[in-house]
Amino acid sequence: MYKSRNQLRLELILLNASIDALRLRHPTGPDFIRHADGAFSHVLSEAAPEDEDWIIGAVDGVCTRQGLPYPSP
Repeated sequence: MYKSRNQLRLELILLNASIDALRLRHPTGPDFIRHADGAFSHVLSEAAPEDEDWIIGAVDGVCTRQGLPYPSP
């Protein structure tokens, strides 16, 4: 079942807030990127097809602010 935009927005807020802790737990570049990639991909997978453009833009915004590559498809 897909999540609402409000639910997705909350997940992105929580994910954005957890990036620093994720960096501390996974200090090596590839390990950190793999975990971050998985978290963002999970949020993307929870969006309804009609919310796809919106969630892609929201994830891109978080990745840009955090200096992270966009999640792999």
